[in-house]
Amino acid sequence: MVIGRIVERGGQEEIDEIIRFYGHEKVIRAIRDEIHFLPNYGY
Repeated sequence: MVIGRIVERGGQEEIDEIIRFYGHEKVIRAIRDEIHFLPNYGY
């Protein structure tokens, strides 16, 4: 849920920080497989 909110509402700096914190693969997996409420521009 945190990853989705940051991708949806955060800027590039925040997105870079969650990638650093969670790891690239976990962030990509969450966006692709677990987050269904993001608009198309979030992908």
